[in-house]
Amino acid sequence: MVRRGVESGSLDQGLKRQVLAHDIELRFGTALPEAASGIRATGPRGSYAIVVGYVFRTTLPDALVGVLSDRLAPKGYAYLVTAGGRATLACCIFADCANYRGYLDRTVSFFQARTGIDLAGAQRFGGTGNVRLPATARRNGGGTLLAGEAAGFQDALWGFGLRYAMVSGHLAARALLERDPGSYDRRWRARFGGLMRASLVNRYFFARLGDRGYDAFLRHLGAAEDAREWLRRHYAPSVWKDLWYLLLRRAD
Repeated sequence: MVRRGVESGSLDQGLKRQVLAHDIELRFGTALPEAASGIRATGPRGSYAIVVGYVFRTTLPDALVGVLSDRLAPKGYAYLVTAGGRATLACCIFADCANYRGYLDRTVSFFQARTGIDLAGAQRFGGTGNVRLPATARRNGGGTLLAGEAAGFQDALWGFGLRYAMVSGHLAARALLERDPGSYDRRWRARFGGLMRASLVNRYFFARLGDRGYDAFLRHLGAAEDAREWLRRHYAPSVWKDLWYLLLRRAD
């Protein structure tokens, strides 16, 4: 389970160690000028969806439980992940976001009734997500390259964005190191443009399923001989998804 934050062993601290090992200067508490050239990875600029939840210690065995229910997470999902004595409980909400407190309370009650989790000492967290397929991920005359959610790179179906952030940051860095910033848009489109289009089409259809549709979706997934392969095909770009993407873009 990927951990974030200031504690030892987190992803953030691992990246920090790598940076300092290469004698790169880190500046905290200093805003980068808007017109500065380079890579900008400042996170989401809008609120496409929100996630709220708790992280806490637990004695439960390692497990990953996901729930599809508009009562707990409208047009999204709730989950409980336990690994190595640590737990994350959250609901990812794609509709009616203003009432997130009520949905989080229902999610907590749902899992408490089934697992007996104890939230004593739990730390609450929350965040927003931003998804869009930009015409360009360059700003300020092409001198600023946007990476991750600053560009809108995130999976529209489930809201996953960590891999997109890492990959787009790498592609932006390669473009700058090769003194070819103009190639950045071509690089990210070739690497995951099709995946982004597919995710936006998947989100359109998933948002219309409702609880009965979620049940059918999970039954099909459960009946698959190989769940990962079933999901891979679900995520994969295709001609029909590209056509649907064009229709949805025109509808906007």
